[in-house]
Amino acid sequence: PTNTSLPLPPTATAVKPALIIRFTTSSDWATVSFTGVRIKTSSRIATSGNPSTSERHGEEIRLNQQTSLAIAGHQVSSTDEVLLADPIPEKIQISVNNGCLGWSEVEILNAVVNPPVVVARQLAAGCRNAVLFVPSNLLNTQTPTTLARIGPPPPTLPPNTNIGESKIILFCPEIQPPKQQLCVVKFPSGQKIKLGKEANYAEFGRPAWSADGTQIYYITWPSATSQGSLFVSAADGTEGAKQVNASDAAWSPDGQTIAYADNCTVLRLMRPDGTGRRFLNTPENPCIYWLRWSPDGSQIAYADVRDFGKKASSVWVINQDGTNPRRIYQFQILLWEFYGLAWSPDGKSVGIWYEVKETSGLQGLLLDATGNSTPQPIDWAIPIWWTPDFWPQWGITK
Repeated sequence: PTNTSLPLPPTATAVKPALIIRFTTSSDWATVSFTGVRIKTSSRIATSGNPSTSERHGEEIRLNQQTSLAIAGHQVSSTDEVLLADPIPEKIQISVNNGCLGWSEVEILNAVVNPPVVVARQLAAGCRNAVLFVPSNLLNTQTPTTLARIGPPPPTLPPNTNIGESKIILFCPEIQPPKQQLCVVKFPSGQKIKLGKEANYAEFGRPAWSADGTQIYYITWPSATSQGSLFVSAADGTEGAKQVNASDAAWSPDGQTIAYADNCTVLRLMRPDGTGRRFLNTPENPCIYWLRWSPDGSQIAYADVRDFGKKASSVWVINQDGTNPRRIYQFQILLWEFYGLAWSPDGKSVGIWYEVKETSGLQGLLLDATGNSTPQPIDWAIPIWWTPDFWPQWGITK
């Protein structure tokens, strides 16, 4: 689990504690719960996104929505005002549990001040839980140390397609860190197939489907300082065979080519069996992550995260033959995290999702793939069906 502990604020006027919980998820289910303290009373302020379930049981708040909506990137949320029962500990433990689809975010607001202000946030994603420790005197002071927005506007649904039968590559929920293992989950049946073996890697993932849905690649990093290794395996669970060293990769929509970043600095192409390797010239000595092919296979997008945290990142698009590399977006600020990049189904736009600082919350932009139009803010989560770990990607079968 991810643990976040906030510093205690300076001495301030203490009054009756009250807090607001804004809980947002793009998963099919998620919960937020308190440990070591009871909820005395709660009242529902609002919901958005039409969740199929939005309820509190004891010290747990649960949200549910249809799986097809979660795959499309739809978000649901609830906002509750909560009064905790005595005794209240010095630090309040709050846990966020997320289903294997999408992500969840909890925002804790001091409701003593008017208007309420956010004093803590936490994200959880992909079959994982996260734990947040909130100092209780952040919730009963009239002079909180953190001032922030209450939350994003009510979520809207991105353009959707009839998903139908599909498969998603996920971390197996029953395998907890430091061990990890990938699973294929079929929808709507829920049938699950484990890929390879349990492993204790420093990092493990970046999975993607072949165009015909019969093969999968994934990347492993045995240690924090080692080069990543790209494996290609059958989708029936057969253990994969190593092809090349790679820090990131992307499978072309026609299934004939894999683009990969060699040690994050060199962009190369190869056939799925590792033959036919060639080099694409990328400007400005980048560190390449989030490689993604356009739906028609003519272009490749990527994020340049060279000196991440010290230098502003940028987003690039290059033709598959190596011509016309162009920057379509340049961040003007440093990022805390870059969560994802995906092409829209029509190939005209590139969506990016990121966090500016640890407590700022997930943000997104829809970029014009030519770089000529103004980026559009988006208030929906990454549509899973736009990503290479969903089959068929963009709802297109080969």
